[in-house]
Amino acid sequence: MLLLLLGMTPLAAGRAEAVSPIVMTDDTGAAVRLNKPATRIIALYGAFSELLLALDARELLAARTVADAQLPELGHLPAVGTHMRPNAELIVALKPDLVLQLAGRREVLLQTETLRGLGLTVLTFEMDSFEKMFAVLEKLGRLTGRERQAAALLRDWRARLAALRARNAGRKPLRVFYEARYPNLLAAGQASIVNEIIIAAGGENVVSDDKKL
Repeated sequence: MLLLLLGMTPLAAGRAEAVSPIVMTDDTGAAVRLNKPATRIIALYGAFSELLLALDARELLAARTVADAQLPELGHLPAVGTHMRPNAELIVALKPDLVLQLAGRREVLLQTETLRGLGLTVLTFEMDSFEKMFAVLEKLGRLTGRERQAAALLRDWRARLAALRARNAGRKPLRVFYEARYPNLLAAGQASIVNEIIIAAGGENVVSDDKKL
């Protein structure tokens, strides 16, 4: 039914996947080539899992991180460690055709190179702004063969974000402190998507530091 709504037949979709390799460069400059859309994905950061769920691609997720146990759609999946400390042996054993990781800290980049050294296809993306998150959503649409679903989501999310900003324009902002971690206190700084969320919702981040989150 979904394919019919999208104006495609199952046969046509299959042919497109078979003859259209996917070539993509991530935010670190690493390039990968998939001969067909990914069918087994391990996302090592929760936001990627949530974007894939929004794309109705739950069945493509082969594992989750420990933190993603809070997502009811992923609770049944095997855990492969944390974002900062993924278990390489478990990941290799699950035979993913694509691993997603968040760009940023040096420790994460070292883990990424370890996984690539084991023969895994890893793409690393930044998501510290709405525009970067939207770009990742579009790329996930390509990687999973869900370009139309991604385009529809992007139109909807951009419209909702514009409406939210318009509704709060001209209002006195509410000063906000966003606690990202406790008891080792960490707050969201200016160079973060959380800061953009606070501003769009009519707030002002009391933390002036550019620390990303």
